[in-house]
Order: sequence, then structure tokens, then C-alpha cells
Amino acid sequence: MKPKILLVGYNGANNTGAEAKLLVAIDEIRKVLGEEAELTIPTLNEVNIKRYVREGSNVKIKTVRPWIFPLDVRKLVKETDLVMLVEGSTYMDTWGSALLWYLWVADLSLMPRSQGLPTMLTASALALRVTRKIIQTKGKRSSMAERNSFINRLKDGRRLSYAEFGVPNGKPLFHFHGYPGSRFEGKLVCEAAANCGVRLIAIDRPGMGFSDAKPNRSILDWPEDVVELADSIGIDRFAVEGVSGGGPYSLACAYKIANRITKAGVISGTCPFWDAGTPWERPDNVKSVEDFWGSFSQNLPKPDQEFLFDPKIKKLLSEELFEAFRQGAEGVNQERELYGKPWGFRLEDIPLNVKVYVWHGKLDLNVPFSSARAMALSIPNCKAVFYPNEGHYSSAFKHLKQIFNTLIS
Repeated sequence: MKPKILLVGYNGANNTGAEAKLLVAIDEIRKVLGEEAELTIPTLNEVNIKRYVREGSNVKIKTVRPWIFPLDVRKLVKETDLVMLVEGSTYMDTWGSALLWYLWVADLSLMPRSQGLPTMLTASALALRVTRKIIQTKGKRSSMAERNSFINRLKDGRRLSYAEFGVPNGKPLFHFHGYPGSRFEGKLVCEAAANCGVRLIAIDRPGMGFSDAKPNRSILDWPEDVVELADSIGIDRFAVEGVSGGGPYSLACAYKIANRITKAGVISGTCPFWDAGTPWERPDNVKSVEDFWGSFSQNLPKPDQEFLFDPKIKKLLSEELFEAFRQGAEGVNQERELYGKPWGFRLEDIPLNVKVYVWHGKLDLNVPFSSARAMALSIPNCKAVFYPNEGHYSSAFKHLKQIFNTLIS
């Protein structure tokens, strides 16, 4: 018999962060119980939740009435084998404790088993109809990027996931991650963003993280997604920057949406017709990615080796890269092919009214300094800073204060 899971804690509000936590919770259940587990999600806003969660034979969305919320949920609990509280900060979470007391008084005796993302509760024998299955999280807390993650539904129906770091009311700066990468890259720069008064918005590109894939996409499609997101969160004008493989996307914004851009930055950025190497396969786990960085760094210049030697840095980079493969390797490999094709615009045609900055290390082996210099010379209104004793990674993350202050000034 299929296990039946009730997810409580999400009310369908837009851009609260709870939608991303809900998707993470669904993924965690699938990993442990398999695709056959039947999920039911009670919500106060059925229309909005369907923008993020696709109903199917094993995923049901149920509207509950706020004025008799406990009664509606209790009815669903009686039909469920396992109740799960999704971490978040929306309406239902505010009433989470009251709900548990209510269910306990109603003799359903729900008792906490663990904390974190997700928080699991097992029902008593009175509520069980099949064998109980418990998901243990061992006290694991959700990461900063998970707590700050959001989902935006685009006009074409795709989900665009992003995370915010730094100062909530600071100067807006959109961050475009490297290749392969994800919104989790913001964890590497969050402290610098906060110190510089930056509201950093790190976005998953199509097919990576929680962002839906876009068939036949191009680099020049990206600015449209950025504008839709900016409009949805109330940002008119903003700066952009891209690290490594994110560089072309920053330049695409400078070219296509110059009226919205204050400044654009390219940090250790890839250049036109860059060879992105062989196709990727989905890594097994974060540990396997850490092992990859350990072997990969041996062939890098000393500044990069020293940077990657830091266990904290290696862990953050590994989590960021692993998240890129949440949906598999297809999105990553689609992007790989884009780097070797024409970008859809000439660097010489980037409008003069957009100031572009290029930061690059002269010891960079991933993207040669000579290519970065040629690219900078092709951009009409560009200022380049070349670090003589930095590599690809060290130049990208060791000079963040200078970079952020320049982009938001």
C-alpha cells in the first residue's frame, strides 16, 4: 500500500520563501519513500500554490477554510499515515503549535520526532491505517540558502528560483552564478554583501536548482527572466554581476536591458566561444563533489589552491555545485553548449550608457587573461582591473568588498 503523507505549513502565499521549502520537502520525501508516496498539501490559496506545485496522481492539493482550519486539517490527518510540518513562516506555521495541541487533545497524539527541514511527526495508532514510515532528519538545520530561497512563476509558466542575501533594504545587485552553479553561490558572498549594504539576489538559471528548464534557450533570453523577477519583487533599476560562467549573462543584460541596469560586472568571466569541457554527469552526493574539488585544485595556480584549501570554502562550493544538479545533468549540459555558440549580440554593441567592469586574475587557467583583456577592449564603456597574483577563484572571491562597492556606488 502506498504511504500517505500530509504536508502542513504552506499557505500558498507568493514569494514568502515557503514555496521553496515545500519543494525541498517534497524532494526529501521522494528520496526516502520513493515516487509512489502519496502527498497531500492543505492550503489557503489553491490558485497560487498550483503556480509552483504540479498536481498529479501522487500529489494532491486541498483547500482548507481558515475559519475552521483545525477541523479541515484534522479530517485530512485521519486519512494520513504520516504528518509533516514544513519549515516556514506563513499563516499555518504561526498556528503550528496550536494545531499540534488541538490534535493531541483530539486524541491523535502527534509527537515531535526531529527538527529541521523537514520537521517530522508520527501519528498514533488511532490515526494509522498502514505501516508507519518515519523520515529521520537527525536534527539537521536548513542552510541559509534554503531559508532564504524563493520561487517566482514566470509568464511562460516556468519556475525561477532565487535566494536573497545581505541587507533586505540594501542596494539591489543580481548575482549570476558560475558554471555549473546555483543560487547557493550566494552563501560564499553573503558576508561581503551585508558589509557593503547590498541586497544580493542570486538566481538559478534554467534547469539548475529549482528553476525549470527552457528548451532551446539562448544566453540572450536571460535578461527577460531577470526583468520579470525584478518586476515581481518591486525593483526598478539594479546592478548585475556574473562570476565565471555567469559573466556572459551579465553582459547580455547590459546589452538588452540597458534601461534597467545601473552597472554590470564580470568577475573571472568566460569569454565568447569558451570551451566548457566535457559533458557533466550528476554527482552522487556533496562528498563526491568535495573530492572533485580536491583533485581538480591540484592543477590550479597557487592562489586558487590556497583559496580552495579552506575546508569551509570547499564545503560551500560543493553544496553550490551539487545543487545545480537537483533536476539532473540536462540543464547543466544545455548551458555547456551555449558557451561555444554565438551569444546573440556583439560586445561592441553594448550601449555606452551602461558602465561595465571586468575583474580578472592574470594567473587564471580556466579563462586565460589574454581572452579577458581582449573582451574588455571590445566593450565600449568598460573599466578592467587585472590582478597580477590571482587566479580564477581567488580573484572572484577575495576582492568582493572592492567589487560590490564599485557596482553599487
